[in-house]
Amino acid sequence: ELEPGESLLDMGCGPGVLSVPIAKEGHDIIAVDFSDTMLEKLRENIAAAGVEERFDIYRRAWQEDWEGIS
Repeated sequence: ELEPGESLLDMGCGPGVLSVPIAKEGHDIIAVDFSDTMLEKLRENIAAAGVEERFDIYRRAWQEDWEGIS
């Protein structure tokens, strides 16, 4: 369970099935996925939930450089 003010890294976030509800509870999310299609669906779900300000979104795969993700 996340404490108030804690954030979450969602690697392989897909459309945000886990992270969107957590963002709705007031937590910031770093969402990472390699699929442009999934990231587009994530953006749609974030907008529908009204939690755009809670997300930092990155397109990366496990084997890629993670520099700049924080």
